[in-house]
Amino acid sequence: MPRFILLKTLSLVSQLFSLFKGSYLTRRNGPILANLYTRGVILRGLTFFTSQLGRLVTLSQPLDPSLNSIH
Repeated sequence: MPRFILLKTLSLVSQLFSLFKGSYLTRRNGPILANLYTRGVILRGLTFFTSQLGRLVTLSQPLDPSLNSIH
């Protein structure tokens, strides 16, 4: 299970990195447009990241406490 969480986190980080890279490429085209676009991309990325992280945390915790003994 921890390995799954690690892989998922790495994929999320790489997705965020590609979002930032895309926003950097747009910044060269037009400063005002890129500023708005970058802000939207960062907000979308952070929202996506936090929602995925929340889902990961709930997935990694078993619903039934008696399941904790099973690894």
